[in-house]
Amino acid sequence: MTEALGVVVPCGHRVFRLNRIEAWTLPGNIASERVLEKTGFQYEGTLRQRGWFKGTFHDCRMFGRLVGDPMSGAAKP
Repeated sequence: MTEALGVVVPCGHRVFRLNRIEAWTLPGNIASERVLEKTGFQYEGTLRQRGWFKGTFHDCRMFGRLVGDPMSGAAKP
């Protein structure tokens, strides 16, 4: 997944000229968060009850990446 994002993220910024790309994970999904951090996403906060699936609301951890951010970001809590 890290390799895939390493291709998709630059494409989003360069080809589609996206200034910002967002992603979210469920709390406790450490593996996905690590992949995002390796590709320059930064943890920005938890959106309480952001997602509705499997019959209930779930918190989501929001990550963002700007066009000028380096591909390898520092880990955030």
